[in-house]
Amino acid sequence: MFDYLHLEVIKLPESKIKNDYPDIFELFDKAYLPNQQQADLINIIKCLSKIENSEIKKTLGLMRQFLEAIFRRINEVHARIVPDYLVAGDEVQVGKIYKVVSRRTYI
Repeated sequence: MFDYLHLEVIKLPESKIKNDYPDIFELFDKAYLPNQQQADLINIIKCLSKIENSEIKKTLGLMRQFLEAIFRRINEVHARIVPDYLVAGDEVQVGKIYKVVSRRTYI
């Protein structure tokens, strides 16, 4: 019975995605990214193969949220890379972060 359930879980789209991209999902296992973003990433990967305009637009919003979570985490760990004022409050200033980061060189 356990073997049957295990095989069925492996067939789920979410499990297949996690198995196909283990290095990406390791970011959640090591707590580099918040677990609540994991579902967003799975949905982004699911939608990459779709060509419907409405699905693409929905996915762009998820991508933005995921990118904001990455910038917040970088700020927590290395505020000199992504300064506090660019992730203050509820708004992450993605465009300004790109400008600041692209002007700097890190060794």
